[in-house]
Amino acid sequence: MAIFSFFILNKNAGMVYSKDYTNIKIESDRMYTYPLEIKLDKLGTVKFGARDPIKIGHTLISVNGQEVTLDKMDKNRLIIKETKADVFEYLENQANYPVQLKFGKPLLTTNDKLVLTGRFFGLYCLACQLSPVAHSSGIEQIETDQNKLYCFHTLTGIKFIAITDNRQNNVEVFLRKAYEVFSDYALKNPFYLNDQPIKSDLFDFHIQMAVENIDKL
Repeated sequence: MAIFSFFILNKNAGMVYSKDYTNIKIESDRMYTYPLEIKLDKLGTVKFGARDPIKIGHTLISVNGQEVTLDKMDKNRLIIKETKADVFEYLENQANYPVQLKFGKPLLTTNDKLVLTGRFFGLYCLACQLSPVAHSSGIEQIETDQNKLYCFHTLTGIKFIAITDNRQNNVEVFLRKAYEVFSDYALKNPFYLNDQPIKSDLFDFHIQMAVENIDKL
């Protein structure tokens, strides 16, 4: 059981804090024959033909054990780092098969998080508007077969969001504890500007302690 990620959004949907608590990277390494059924976009992301354990959105990591990267001179060209060979030209050549390909689920970048939290904010507002009851609390929980998303919305419009294992307990208590930490080590900090990203070692420390002690809260 665990907390995977934690976010704080301001009242304008801006992400002021984010933290990942897992470095799980799902990878699949196997041999493929010609023709390659998996279809990739220009950046090596799987778009069609995915089969377990490879999913849509997974990215090509290596070819025959050699790392795949973007060409420094042409960011739209995917190459095999060691040989500088064009990945798509290599995979289109039947003589190069069988070929060993490794795919993995990429970790979210800061920009990815901004996009996803922005979309969640939109869904939250939509849920409030669609509710038949006035002053709806909006989305408080979303559940999948493997994890849950919890959202605690404060009276001032700040949203505390945690993505957890679906067996994790005390998440609501953790989010309220995070609100206390936010009040004590961000809002009461004379150097902190409202609605701006939180950059405080003391804040990080107390959030980390709350995560590690979630089952004791």
